[in-house]
Amino acid sequence: MAHQKLDDFAALLEEEMEALRTGNLKALPNLSEKKTDIWTSLEAELICETDPVLLDRIQKNARRNVRLLIAAQRGLAEGMRKANRMKNKSRRLVTYGPDGQKQSIGRHSF
Repeated sequence: MAHQKLDDFAALLEEEMEALRTGNLKALPNLSEKKTDIWTSLEAELICETDPVLLDRIQKNARRNVRLLIAAQRGLAEGMRKANRMKNKSRRLVTYGPDGQKQSIGRHSF
């Protein structure tokens, strides 16, 4: 029984990786809940029955997903910073008028 649950957990890690790589962040809470449920039910069984190869694969995949989550978090934070900078910056289009003098045309917000 534990082996099947570990396989299911490993499959969820793969789904999580795919969600992170494709930017499907809406899928993450549901995957997290499923992982928690499986892991909680596994804790007692793992004491008696373990597969070192499968556990090693799960550990590597979990570490990989942590790195992907951190990268996604950094990317989102940087995107928010850039969006805020652009939003808070207002620029005027400066051109030359018929008299050869600089003049602003309108106000453009980014």
